[in-house]
Amino acid sequence: MEQKVGEAVEGEMQEDAGVPVGTRTKGRKGKERAREETGKGVRKGEEGEEGEEGDDEGVSKGEGVGASTTINPLDTLCNQAIIGYCRVDLFSPPAPLVFGLYNKRPLVESQAKKFAMSVGSTNVRPFARNNMLPLVISKEDVEGECYELNPNVEQAPYLKLKKEVAGLKFAGGRHRYRAMEILREKSKDLVVRLRDKLTEAQRALGETEVGGKKHGNLQAKINEIEDLLKVEKEVKQNVSVWGVVLYDESECALLL
Repeated sequence: MEQKVGEAVEGEMQEDAGVPVGTRTKGRKGKERAREETGKGVRKGEEGEEGEEGDDEGVSKGEGVGASTTINPLDTLCNQAIIGYCRVDLFSPPAPLVFGLYNKRPLVESQAKKFAMSVGSTNVRPFARNNMLPLVISKEDVEGECYELNPNVEQAPYLKLKKEVAGLKFAGGRHRYRAMEILREKSKDLVVRLRDKLTEAQRALGETEVGGKKHGNLQAKINEIEDLLKVEKEVKQNVSVWGVVLYDESECALLL
């Protein structure tokens, strides 16, 4: 996600920092430390992607470079738990979406709205590495051909389940999901208004003399409205389908 968006929704980045197991390490101190470490890791990755502040993350004045090269064992364990990558239509999923099991942070509606305003319906980046949603699931419940190991998920398969499950347990993404709901709702409202305008313009066009100035202006207006409707039709796809990282639930259980 672009740095300016990350700054606007810093809390969202902290929520979704994570890897699925970060908030369920044994003990209160362990949970807090896991959240802190995984949060730092995600923020570092996003800043480093733009070649800015990420290189110095976690290094205070007077410390040597070696202080930033320590490998966090939690990262290794979480990477080992990855099953693969796929896509999920958040508004037509194979099972209900569940948030809050691995990450207790509640939804803050104002933050979701701020996120929606920041990205808009045309600047959503659902397949960027740092934006993919972490899903904890039993590997036995997932169809083998519905995921791949290549993290470039623009053309990845859609998630398919072998059997019915109670819900898809996401370890982050609550605010992103709500923000996409907001954008979809706004788009639907806009489509209704545009169609009303289109109907009125078409009616007026039929009542004007062909070849006249008014007729030409109305036809231009109709063309403009039709172009806007085409754009809004793409919004549904843009905000609905997201890249997902699948984490093996049995592997994650080892960290509980």
